[in-house]
Amino acid sequence: ECLHRMYEIVCDDPRLFLPEDAADELSQLANEFVVHYDSLTRLALQRGQLLYCPAYKIHALLHLCWFARFLAPRATWSYAFEDFVGRLKDLAQSCTHGTPLHKLSSKVVRQCLLGFSARLRTYHAR
Repeated sequence: ECLHRMYEIVCDDPRLFLPEDAADELSQLANEFVVHYDSLTRLALQRGQLLYCPAYKIHALLHLCWFARFLAPRATWSYAFEDFVGRLKDLAQSCTHGTPLHKLSSKVVRQCLLGFSARLRTYHAR
């Protein structure tokens, strides 16, 4: 529920700067989420399970929500770029089979150009 409400706050407000009350609520929700997450971690450890490990992302979430009072996360998030980097990594990994290391980068570039070209042809065909 905390994460859902946090996402609503960030997505529903298109402004570059969140109103002070929204930024305060965002920080409060992030703190509440961390408390619940910590409870899940402790409960899992009591049961001998390694679940809900404390991660850097949780700490980063607190900072992201605190900094939202100065610049809305929506103004700076990078979903599209992260997706592109992930796809590029997958492409590079698929090019490694049977390719000498010194030729890998040129093969990846050729495959990228081929993909971009196919995408453009599909786009222009509409």
